[in-house]
Amino acid sequence: SRRGRAHRTRSHSGPGCAGSRRNAHAARHRRWRNFESWEETGSIRTPERANVIYKKILEEFEPPAMDPGIREELDSFVERRRSEGGAPTDF
Repeated sequence: SRRGRAHRTRSHSGPGCAGSRRNAHAARHRRWRNFESWEETGSIRTPERANVIYKKILEEFEPPAMDPGIREELDSFVERRRSEGGAPTDF
């Protein structure tokens, strides 16, 4: 029947088919490195890698351009709120 053919076609194609799952699995494993290559490159663990990355991001950060008048208003607002005690906290 027509419905049967469509069903068979859908079950063998698309994101859930075995071929797609195999391709996704293979792609994940291509990104992974084995233990030996990880050791050879310094055995850097995720927290240490993240620390280096975030420091680099902060070092390279450039604040976005802002109209000088808006910057002045913002600085004035922040200073006023600080002098008033800032935002209330619940701790």
